[in-house]
Amino acid sequence: MFRYAEVLLNYAEAKAELGTLTDADWALTVGALRSRAGITGGLTTKPTVADPYLVANYFPGITDPSILEVRRERGIELSLEGLRFADLLRWKRGELMQQEWNGFYVPALNTPMDLNEDGILDVAFSRAPAPAQV
Repeated sequence: MFRYAEVLLNYAEAKAELGTLTDADWALTVGALRSRAGITGGLTTKPTVADPYLVANYFPGITDPSILEVRRERGIELSLEGLRFADLLRWKRGELMQQEWNGFYVPALNTPMDLNEDGILDVAFSRAPAPAQV
């Protein structure tokens, strides 16, 4: 049994690895998944700039922005579905399993963030504890 999201991401990954992923392919795969999740950005065109954070911390040597984004999308969409270990082995990045998990990237403290890109600021992170709610 396969989840449809996995099929779409498998297709996008294969096309990206072959260097044949088009904007139309992106829109039908990653764009469709993002749209379903309510994300408004990156739906119709594949990325053109590699994420330096992903390159520096997870995938050194990968410079293709589409491959990096498909790998990020697999991690998000298929989290807790038992596929991550196989992904990391296939990408020859098994050593990432030894890293201590430290949460997710927050670019600045005390700055509201729109985590799901719906135009509404969802959260702000700070070092000080939040005031008690009554």
